[in-house]
Amino acid sequence: MKNMMICLLLILNLSGGNYLSAETGLSDREALFKQAAAEYAEKDFQAALAVYQSIYSSSEHSFELLFNMGNCYYRLGDIGRSALFWEKAKVLEPGNEDLEHNLQLLELKMQDKVVLPEGFFLFEWYWTLRSRTGTAAWVFMSGLFMLIAAVFLSFSSAVWISGDMRRKLKRLLRFPLRLSLLLTILCAVAAADSYRYDSTHVRAVVLPKEIKVNAEPRENTSVLFLLHAGSRVRILSEVDKWLQISYYDDKVGWVKADQLGRIK
Repeated sequence: MKNMMICLLLILNLSGGNYLSAETGLSDREALFKQAAAEYAEKDFQAALAVYQSIYSSSEHSFELLFNMGNCYYRLGDIGRSALFWEKAKVLEPGNEDLEHNLQLLELKMQDKVVLPEGFFLFEWYWTLRSRTGTAAWVFMSGLFMLIAAVFLSFSSAVWISGDMRRKLKRLLRFPLRLSLLLTILCAVAAADSYRYDSTHVRAVVLPKEIKVNAEPRENTSVLFLLHAGSRVRILSEVDKWLQISYYDDKVGWVKADQLGRIK
């Protein structure tokens, strides 16, 4: 009965969207967001999710949509899909504080927990920064520091400034100019490293409560280890309907493709 109500809700969303937006002056997408928010406020998370799913299947995927879908799945106890949609949202806004808070709460509920040895503090700091800063942000910062350096350089060599003043200005701007050039290079290197990491690390999330990781890409083979909902893995290769994955690099095996949700 509940499934029938959800289907009816989706039909009403799609057929009545124009009427709702005409009454309120909102676009179809905005009206559906407002309706989903009302359902969520009433703690009808399944109904809210149904509305968000209708948006997800028919329009572009914004951070707000992915974040809210993750919230609904979390409230419904689906750890795997809440992790998947929050990770998808993180791709769009890596440094969002609310999202980071939710992911930390999710970690407390996950069954697979790995305690990694502490590395050199500068590496740890950079890896954390890289995970919270996208490639586009690094490129933007590199361009910004380059622009600042260009401004400093133009002032220190401006022909319309008198000779004595130009020499004083050149001495004054020497350190800021060098610092901005250094930051330009560092941000450019970080952008290249972030792009390389994203392009070589195809990540996915375990969706079912528990899956078996096999030694070979077939059913009747030895099981190497188990993984549980919400665990993040890296996809190494694909054979038919099987994916070779690595879990924290030291555990490698094969799982069925439909057991994972790709982050991007």
